[in-house]
Amino acid sequence: MCKKIIFIILLMFLFVTACKKNTSSPKPMSSDYPSPTTTITGNITSEIPKATVNISSPTSTPSINTQAFTFQVNSNMPFYECITSTDDFQTTQIIIIDTDTDALIQTIITPDNQMFTKSAVYFVDVTFNGNFSIVLPIERPARYNRFNAYIWEDETKQFVETPSFQDILNPSIDYENKQILSRVHYTTESADYCMVKFKNGKFVKTNSFSWYPANNYEDSMQNKEQFMRCIEKMASDDGNQIVVKDFYVSMNSYGDIDLNDEQLRSYFETNSFWDLSSQKWKNYMLIDELKY
Repeated sequence: MCKKIIFIILLMFLFVTACKKNTSSPKPMSSDYPSPTTTITGNITSEIPKATVNISSPTSTPSINTQAFTFQVNSNMPFYECITSTDDFQTTQIIIIDTDTDALIQTIITPDNQMFTKSAVYFVDVTFNGNFSIVLPIERPARYNRFNAYIWEDETKQFVETPSFQDILNPSIDYENKQILSRVHYTTESADYCMVKFKNGKFVKTNSFSWYPANNYEDSMQNKEQFMRCIEKMASDDGNQIVVKDFYVSMNSYGDIDLNDEQLRSYFETNSFWDLSSQKWKNYMLIDELKY
């Protein structure tokens, strides 16, 4: 009898011990561990010529993301590493390091901006001198994209912020004429076209052409609601804008400007000075890099 009791107690002890082992905490799943870092190599600007840039995939902390780019200002310069720091909305800092010596070239604290492109910064020759500049996305409201540019300065061996680049809305790079074009249609009734060149360390509007409804401003004009006012300007040697032409064009049946008007037709002719129908006005910089 005693042997049976001892045998039963032994079986109960083994059963309880086995249950405790089976209810221990499971090991974490593989998804609880960080994914391996990958490296992407390629060109990150849709413009020609292109900067060849090695791009490291972003690393992140709970509030800051970083991305590293290896690039050359030009083919005669050493390779630099550009490290950007971003939060969920904007780029906050740009650090430039010499990859050969690990020396810090400079640290850039950026102004307020909106990160609406796939990468934090881009490298584009916007001065047409063979040097790539750092282009930083600034904002993207409904009608245009706006960027800031940091121009390489040979004397100081630094990138210098050039705020005048922010005034170029929807920039398109015209390498043939070494200028930047700007085209903005604010509504179906108003538009601005500008030609911009880099002179004496800043971007200067050399020519502009715009139109808007005459009834917005012309109080004394009769039947003003039926016309658009067109103004062409050019920059003088001292930088002031001089009116070249100021004329009125009738609206079409849809309330838009009548592009068949004889005064306006010359602005849209192929190979004319303005050639407003050309695709070059719509080759918006980094258009393929927009996130939304």
